[in-house]
Amino acid sequence: MSNRRRHFLQAAEIIRDVASVMGPEDALDKTGVANLARYIIMAGRSAKPLKALAGEEALDVYPPAQRFDAEGRRISQRIIELTAEASGVLVKDMLGPRQFAPLVRARWTAAWLIKKHCAHITDSAIGRILKRDHSTILHALAKVNADPDAYAETIQAVEARL
Repeated sequence: MSNRRRHFLQAAEIIRDVASVMGPEDALDKTGVANLARYIIMAGRSAKPLKALAGEEALDVYPPAQRFDAEGRRISQRIIELTAEASGVLVKDMLGPRQFAPLVRARWTAAWLIKKHCAHITDSAIGRILKRDHSTILHALAKVNADPDAYAETIQAVEARL
């Protein structure tokens, strides 16, 4: 049997096992389950430990960014929306090319919050979410970490509603 076929069968088994412990209230899209299966296979883990998972423990194997909020949106998208609202800018402007100071501060804050609440997401992935290069995200994280008091009001407003 080829490696590709073996990996496919392992992924199918993992997806079946995870689906068996998920309830109807657990919102996870097919991509999230497939990414989980790929992660487990690449990490060399067996599907057998997943069979023992139940309830909330099963949710912990999913990356946080794949989780959804109460309205069914990805947490990262919710952070962007809340940050834009708290900063007084539009989401489309925040994700656009303009470099107006309030937009930049909102982007930096959103990048920092996504990194905090979705810690497994890479800087490149955050860059794709915010339509920026990963080096821009690194710069944003450094700026917010260097002067957290300047961003504290927006961060607290977003985290209170998250």
